[in-house]
Amino acid sequence: MRWDRLFGDVEESAADVMADERDTLAEELGAEAWAEMSWTDLLAGDVVLTVQGGGEVRGAVLWSAPDLVVLSADGREVAIARDAVMTAVVSQRGAATVRRVGWPAVFRAAQEDAEDVQVVRRDGGLVSGPVVAVVADAVVLAEGGRRKIIPWTALASVRRH
Repeated sequence: MRWDRLFGDVEESAADVMADERDTLAEELGAEAWAEMSWTDLLAGDVVLTVQGGGEVRGAVLWSAPDLVVLSADGREVAIARDAVMTAVVSQRGAATVRRVGWPAVFRAAQEDAEDVQVVRRDGGLVSGPVVAVVADAVVLAEGGRRKIIPWTALASVRRH
């Protein structure tokens, strides 16, 4: 009888140790999964992004890319530099569709559609006009009879009109 009780206690202790090890492993795997995520992996649905030089942009996430996030805001597409986002407020869980495009594709699409764009620079300055050219590391816009070259590194956000 004593032996039965002793073996019962040992089996119960072993089960407790195994449960603790399982829980610890699950926590470690969860932390590992979080550690491998990008903040843009958490974007879905309606969001509010605070953008360096551009204030808050509210809209629905359309897609993200390595360098930018694209929202639909007030019926217009707004492309935002990922590294110009200061904070993001999300309303639901999920993930944006990921695309392997960048700034050149955004500006070429506006150029092909003959749409003007409004660029918000990281210093808060605005430049608006049609796309004249897209070069390797910048866009050329026509504004007030002059051509303005804006390097990708200066972009905070771009809104198509």
